[in-house]
Amino acid sequence: MPEANGKISSESSRDKVMGILAIIVAGIAIFIPVVGVYLTILSGILAALAYGQRAFLGYIAIGINFISLFFLSPLLWVAASAETASENSIAGLVWFLLGTQVIALLFLLWKKKKG
Repeated sequence: MPEANGKISSESSRDKVMGILAIIVAGIAIFIPVVGVYLTILSGILAALAYGQRAFLGYIAIGINFISLFFLSPLLWVAASAETASENSIAGLVWFLLGTQVIALLFLLWKKKKG
């Protein structure tokens, strides 16, 4: 435990800060109508940087992002399934948003396995 000897390692505090920021940004993304889906990308990046002892904060942020994208952004899914929408624009955006979360999750799992 890094706090036992009175010193806090910078990596441990950085992991905690990134994890908390990821959760805050993911929470904000739920309530902002249009820009919120793009904030999930930022939250995923911050969650990926929360590896280490505080990786569970990153997992929580990624979980919030998945819930936000799957259940709380139905307009995004309706737009992606519309026949008049360009195949490359909206459907590609949906898969890009989900892909960033999957990549962040895989990065966290890889860092856990590595370290």
